[in-house]
Amino acid sequence: MECPMLKDRMVLVHQDLNVSRMSQLRNLPPGLRRLEIIDCNDLDNLPENIFNSNPDLHSLEINRCYNLKSFPKGCSWNRLASLPIFSCKELNFNPSVGIVLERLYLHSSCDSLESIPLALFQKLKILSVSDCANLRSITVSDRNVLLLEILTIKGCPKLESILGGGMYASNVTEIVLSECKNLKQLPEMLHMFISLNRLSLRACPKLASFPEGGLPPNLVSLEIFCCEGLTPDKNWKLPRLQRLSEFVIIGGCSGMVSFPEENLLPSNLKNLHISKLPNLKKLNSKVLCEITCLKTMEIRECNELESFPEDGLPFTLSSVCIYDCPILKETLHYKTGNIRRIRHVFIDGGELR
Repeated sequence: MECPMLKDRMVLVHQDLNVSRMSQLRNLPPGLRRLEIIDCNDLDNLPENIFNSNPDLHSLEINRCYNLKSFPKGCSWNRLASLPIFSCKELNFNPSVGIVLERLYLHSSCDSLESIPLALFQKLKILSVSDCANLRSITVSDRNVLLLEILTIKGCPKLESILGGGMYASNVTEIVLSECKNLKQLPEMLHMFISLNRLSLRACPKLASFPEGGLPPNLVSLEIFCCEGLTPDKNWKLPRLQRLSEFVIIGGCSGMVSFPEENLLPSNLKNLHISKLPNLKKLNSKVLCEITCLKTMEIRECNELESFPEDGLPFTLSSVCIYDCPILKETLHYKTGNIRRIRHVFIDGGELR
């Protein structure tokens, strides 16, 4: 007599399975909800039974299957919500219309992929792509309402544009673009991304400006790392961003001698981080004083910075951290002037008294 409790336990075990051999793939148990295929070098085409025998498959992860070239034609993606693909460069990713994916991760994979049309992914919430050698665009139709919330693109050297049109990308909360050396522009309708609260741009040397409409109104964090073409100026209209609390600028800005210029930063800014500004000599105390909510300031690797303002600092400033600023370090040995009001001042890890 079969024990019902044992049968239920077997079903639960089979709901989550890792495989690495073709023999395992050809004989999958039914009822899977999560399947990981890893280090299966004999795999060149996914067997049809993966989807046909497991209509409730919720997550499929494919990792280091270097010879994998395609998915089965006409496969059903009815309930597949999560698809992480890692180190499958030969894979031809050509999805059909109506996919219900919520999370798509393509890392060091799909070298033949040139465009990702988000119209095919009506329910997609997270898109993460890295090291995709020929990806040129991520497109969205003006007729489609996107549910996309997080977009992360890294190391895609041919990427030129993202979210072209973008009229209805109102659910996006986070955009991270890194090491995309050919990216020249951000979405034209970026100011309409009303849910966007974090924008991080890293090592995108051909980005030279923000779209004409400016930045979205509810942005909380703006991070710019080593984007030589982006130098902060008042044309960015940051004071309009009443929720902006963090501003990070690292690298580039070779012509910047003084920071910040007037009308650059909003008064509600709480955290300021500047680093690797090669010709920065002076901090503008008059403008800093107008940032009436500033709490923390971090300064790193500004080799030409000569002094830290003793007057004109906001009363709210409670923590200053300075690292690898050799000239500045020689001028600051103890707290003087209004610096005494700042609770914590650190230089290369040591606290001033």
